[in-house]
Amino acid sequence: MLYLNYVTNLCAFTLLCLCVIEANGLHYNIFAYERYNGKIQERQVQTLIDEFTATDIPIETDTNTKSTTAFVSKSRVKTLAVQQTTPISASSRTSNSSNYKIDSITPSTSDPKVTLDLDPKDGICQFTNRRKRPIQLSISIGLDRKIATTESITTWNFSAHNFTNDELLYAALVMLEHTLKMPELEPWRMSTESLTGFLLASRSAYNAFVPYHNFRHAVDTLQACFIFLIRLGRIPSFPDMKIELSSQSSTLAETIRPYDALTLLITAIGHDIGHPGVNNAFLTTLNAPLAQLYNNRSVLESFHSVAFSQMLRCHWPSVFQTKEMRQLMVNTILATDKDLHSEYVKKLARINENIISANTSANNSAQLSPGELRTFACALIMKCADISNVARNFEIASLWAVILTDEFSRRVAMGKEMGISSALLAPPIREIAALGKSQIDFIETYAYPLFDGIAEVMPALSFCVEELMRNKLIWKKLIIEN
Repeated sequence: MLYLNYVTNLCAFTLLCLCVIEANGLHYNIFAYERYNGKIQERQVQTLIDEFTATDIPIETDTNTKSTTAFVSKSRVKTLAVQQTTPISASSRTSNSSNYKIDSITPSTSDPKVTLDLDPKDGICQFTNRRKRPIQLSISIGLDRKIATTESITTWNFSAHNFTNDELLYAALVMLEHTLKMPELEPWRMSTESLTGFLLASRSAYNAFVPYHNFRHAVDTLQACFIFLIRLGRIPSFPDMKIELSSQSSTLAETIRPYDALTLLITAIGHDIGHPGVNNAFLTTLNAPLAQLYNNRSVLESFHSVAFSQMLRCHWPSVFQTKEMRQLMVNTILATDKDLHSEYVKKLARINENIISANTSANNSAQLSPGELRTFACALIMKCADISNVARNFEIASLWAVILTDEFSRRVAMGKEMGISSALLAPPIREIAALGKSQIDFIETYAYPLFDGIAEVMPALSFCVEELMRNKLIWKKLIIEN
């Protein structure tokens, strides 16, 4: 059941980008490998995907009818309907062969009640049987929980796992509305109802079956960005906020305008949208359509940026129509690609060296234009926020570590079923000592060089380095004890 759900959703995901860009509302016929009744089988799957809406509700797979309903909307249904089943042997596949292939792209005619209408302005196919009256959007959260949620987002000890999905959405709403109060951001303001609709649509586009890269991680990243920007003085703090603001100035941080700060917060919400729970190497090895589309370069990050752009087109048009804002969003999402991490750390090191040796400002230390420097500063903040859970207090950081390990374990299990070389997959971690070693390795290899380098040019974020070192010591102690 796990593999049927997981692989089917992965197949839908790999074609989602194509649907969003070129053909919303079109059927795609693909072949997917699945585990069903104890056998590896090849299934021809027909996918119908249109643009995201705030009324979409994910539901489970119906194995009795052998049909997976990906989303149920109040106005329409999106389905993955299995057309045929052919048992195959695992040995018939190689890691170099294409495990997914597009069979055909044809307009939907299966449901006579649903017709497609091509908008000549953007070339996006849309359903014509939409409700004429807007659906009331709301979330379920009591006053006491609203207060608790608001208080939590103002501290670095924010633990996303202490809140329900609606409470997380409310947290995101509060952070966005607080930022949008800045007078410079008036052109991008929306009503609370519209913002809620945008957040509901974003949440529905994350896969609930993915343990780590889901909406909870998105809000956690958003809250980290929010705290960073407040500490850097880029957005105002909350009244009575218990955060020590740094008195040390940062030329690099001062390049970030309110406009850029808002873009960072919006980007954090959608930076992993539609994540399937596997990495770029997994998709590249499968030769999945998405990997082919982006030539095996920043595959997931490219998908996230394109899919989220279309989300904004539907639910926050003023942001989508602002070209500079959209470009910054794309650049900061691409910066989260793990394969590009060393490039950013080296570039940051060069800036630090030039500032120290030449006693120059960040504006001319790396021969970057003001716009390039601003984009680089925003990319650094997004990168830190994306992996910020390792710099939270240990109780929170360790919980995120366990959840990420669960996602890795599922990836390994699925990889074995699909014949992917074990050399490309890390073995699942089931012991405290092994988990501690993996976390220390991540801190030393990725997190510390990034946070330490940023603390040099943005001293207000040095508290993250202190948290990292504390967590590293605790992990070392646990390794010795176990």
